[in-house]
Amino acid sequence: MNRRLVIAFLILSLGAAAFAQSAPRKSPQLSKKIVLIGGKKSHGPGEHDFPHAIPLIESFLKRAAPFQGVEIVAFPDGFPADLTQLEGASTLLFYFDGFYPPPPMLAPGIIAEVQKVMDAGTGLICLHQASTVPVDDATIPFVEWLGAKRNGMFDRTIEPVSLKPETPSHPVCRGMAPFTYEDEFYPTFIFNKDTKHIVPILRAKLPKEAPVDHLLAWAFERPNGGRSFCFTGGHYLETFNQPQIRKMILNAICWTSGRTVPPEGIVVGGSAALR
Repeated sequence: MNRRLVIAFLILSLGAAAFAQSAPRKSPQLSKKIVLIGGKKSHGPGEHDFPHAIPLIESFLKRAAPFQGVEIVAFPDGFPADLTQLEGASTLLFYFDGFYPPPPMLAPGIIAEVQKVMDAGTGLICLHQASTVPVDDATIPFVEWLGAKRNGMFDRTIEPVSLKPETPSHPVCRGMAPFTYEDEFYPTFIFNKDTKHIVPILRAKLPKEAPVDHLLAWAFERPNGGRSFCFTGGHYLETFNQPQIRKMILNAICWTSGRTVPPEGIVVGGSAALR
């Protein structure tokens, strides 16, 4: 190759590299898609009613201003057969039984596909039992994805609790006020050792008989910039009629998807009917 061709090649290579660095990268945080995944109903009326709760959350998002123009993709009964439908989402929301056989997360291909979108910076939300894994399971990396995992089914408490936003400065807490309500909570979690990236959202002393301080909801920022949120309540469909819980969940979807949570939080009316 003569000298002129070498110089021309170097100039073109440097120009291409400069363009690659300056060209905007498509980030899942700017995606126009949010994916909601439910599961099979496993309890009595109004309990673990994922097939009805997922469409309810979908309806809230479609009526909330921060999500106008966003594609809401809902799978009320479980993960889609085509797992590539998770790709390109700004946030995934999981709301299903995490432990009852077969555990949804242990179905073939799911961990690998979720890992792929977590690596891309996609947000993650787990409600109620969705953060539960079989006892001593080491294959579902919720500790890395979500900031914590519930190890097995040994702990639960059903009681009314008085709650208030634990970190008012965090976007998930915007517009929230103190409230009292009853739910089934899961007090015991194994948390990520990187606790500086775990932000308390709701906390309470459980159970009443021997109260110990527990996190009931938290936000977590992953090393790659991805955002996650977990709420251990949500046993009842009625949960979504509690204004502060509804606002918190919608704020969390907004925050994990990389959008700006309004100062007053996200307010959407309507009610969840028992099923």
